[in-house]
Order: sequence, then C-alpha cells, then structure tokens
Amino acid sequence: MIRAGTEEDFNKAATSARTLILSQCSVDGALLKSLDDFIAEKETYATYCLESIPGNLGLHGSTASEQTHSSVLCHLNNGNKHGNMYCENPLTLIKELLERQQKQINATNIVLNANSVKMLSEVRQLQNGNMSERETDLLQAAKVLDFESYAEYKTNRKRADEELSVKLMEDGAYGVHSL
Repeated sequence: MIRAGTEEDFNKAATSARTLILSQCSVDGALLKSLDDFIAEKETYATYCLESIPGNLGLHGSTASEQTHSSVLCHLNNGNKHGNMYCENPLTLIKELLERQQKQINATNIVLNANSVKMLSEVRQLQNGNMSERETDLLQAAKVLDFESYAEYKTNRKRADEELSVKLMEDGAYGVHSL
C-alpha cells in the first residue's frame, strides 16, 4: 500500500520514483518497466483508491490481508500494535519475515503431527474393539474427519447415545425421543 491520501500525492510519489531511476548513471529499463507496471495497478494499493471503494469500512484489503498486515507490523515492532517504527534494510525485513513464517510452519506441523498420532491411536482402538454400531460409526467418521472434527463428532455421538433413544413406531417409522 502507498500512503497517498489524494491522487496528487500519488502522482508526486510516482514522479519522484521515476526521477530517481532516470537520474542513475545507467538507467535500468527493467526497473523503469516495473515502476510503470506498479503505477498501473494503483487501484489495488493506493490509499485514496482503496478508501473510495463503497462499503470497505475503511479497510485497505480483505479481512485476511488486514489481519496479516497487522500481525506482521506487530511482529516487526516488538509487539507494538500502534504505528510502525521498523526501519531496517529490506533484506533484514525479508529475513525476519521468513524466520517468522518458519516458526509458524513449525508450530503448525507440531500440532498436525500430534493430531495425526492421536487419530491413529483412536483408529487402532476402534479396530480392536467389538465393532458395535457405535464403533463402526466412529471408525467411518475417523476415516473422513480431521482429529479435531472427529473429537467433536465423538463427543456429540456420546451425548446423543446418552440423551436420545430411537424407537420403532407402530406405523413402521422410527422416532427419536429424549431420555
């Protein structure tokens, strides 16, 4: 995002960037083309353009992008949620963000691995059980659900077994009654 409250502010920033590139001893045509491409997409990042979108509630992106932006700023500013005082070299920025991402990936992998082990244990217990209707149902659920969803299903199944009764009615239909 570029903090350009008006189109005039945006044009000044774009002109300054172009002037800086053209003032170099050897002008990099690819860099100039990248700047032109960047400028052409201003509706997707320039503050004044984003604020003009009806119904955006003052946000500058999707909820996910806003959360990520806020999380990154908080991380780079040592927990400070208000403002941005980060002023490191771009390579340091990239390094710190990649380290942050790696920590998040590692934490997620630990949780996924633990849940996988729990699910395998649950499946083995069910397979070694008496394979009643309940165990058969839980085994089918374990084959298609992740561990957290399966645990919730199992809890709800237990509650239903304890609180509900299925009876065959006189007309041949099944009825569910609370106990």
